[in-house]
Amino acid sequence: AFFEELTDLNGNPVTSFDKVTIRNGGNDFADTYMRDILAQQASEGLAVGKQAEEPCILFLDGEFWGMYILTEKLEAESIETDYGIPAENVTTIKTYEIEGDQTVGQDYIDFYNWAVKADMTDDANYQTFCEKIDIQSFMDYIAIETYIVNTDWCTPTYTNNWMMWRANTVDESNPYADGKWRYLLYDTEYSSN
Repeated sequence: AFFEELTDLNGNPVTSFDKVTIRNGGNDFADTYMRDILAQQASEGLAVGKQAEEPCILFLDGEFWGMYILTEKLEAESIETDYGIPAENVTTIKTYEIEGDQTVGQDYIDFYNWAVKADMTDDANYQTFCEKIDIQSFMDYIAIETYIVNTDWCTPTYTNNWMMWRANTVDESNPYADGKWRYLLYDTEYSSN
């Protein structure tokens, strides 16, 4: 297991990975080098997917290259591991890029364009929103991004580093395969500036 804290839905350690990333601290490489790890840890217990991360020392051909961060790659395969939904039944959107079922992804984009203009004080609009979005995941996602003051996420002029996922088909035996969009936390190095 690369990440001691990473377990599957049954509480078993995850010991197989499709991909991992060795990160250099991203936008935080010249400062604290730990903002992303702290933000991921701060989201523990929230209804937001997060990346497992572990500091490591990198050697290439026996030569010391420095301290890096081994990071779980957020993608359909990690959602399969974390939530028990087959990767081929997962669609993700990462900063407007759709991976998986393009029709499902386009449905979210159309929904988003409606939601940003809809009057959420109207009960019917709010219920439509709650039918498409896991509301607890959405609230926790907004709360953690705001709490950590991630300036590379959402400003008055742009949005960045949003990632969400959903199961393409409903499977009533899995509470995460209900067809609702859920949020994932990543790339938080510009937090707490």
